[in-house]
Amino acid sequence: MHNTPATLDTMSPRARWGLALFCVALGTYPILLATGVVEPDPGQLHAPPWVVGIAGGVFVLLGVYLPFSGSRVSNNLFGALICLSFAAMGAWVALDSPQGSIEGGIPFAPSAFNQALGRGLFGFGALISLAMGLYALRLAARAFREERD
Repeated sequence: MHNTPATLDTMSPRARWGLALFCVALGTYPILLATGVVEPDPGQLHAPPWVVGIAGGVFVLLGVYLPFSGSRVSNNLFGALICLSFAAMGAWVALDSPQGSIEGGIPFAPSAFNQALGRGLFGFGALISLAMGLYALRLAARAFREERD
């Protein structure tokens, strides 16, 4: 028995479409909450609507990408959009999330230290995601030029 994970290359078109629709469905609810179409319960959102909308948008982007993946342009463009979305969300946590919203950390360390550590790590992750997104945009532009020529 093989335990090889399924990849996009080995998935049937039906499975791709099914996974794509599932991802779009998962992402739609946060977008509806963020845009006010669905009224959130008091205290349900712990981030600004734009962050919630971006989180849902990542799932929708994946759902749109799955059935149409394959070209270098689309692969890099969707990868860039997802990385840039992660960068935006990580930057919000690092720079603008409410005080005390980061919990956990190193046991026996002061809460202020753990807060600063958490913000620093989220900021570092945001910078890495930003760099990856910009690099993927560069690759997408290069692939687009090559396909056009």
